[in-house]
Amino acid sequence: MVKGLMGRMGKTVLVVTHDLNEALYLADRVLFMEAGSIVADLPSREVLQSEKPQVKNYVLAVGGVIS
Repeated sequence: MVKGLMGRMGKTVLVVTHDLNEALYLADRVLFMEAGSIVADLPSREVLQSEKPQVKNYVLAVGGVIS
């Protein structure tokens, strides 16, 4: 529903979430923040393979993507 609406609107939408599955499903790009600073800005398709320590640690902490 939300994804379809975002596509039809043709507008940039900012979604804030701690849910990795949600972010990867909805977003074209995923930004990771730590202590108020952006530490990674990646296309969503690259998140799970990222070698950036902050991203890798987050993916491991949430158990990767759950189908």
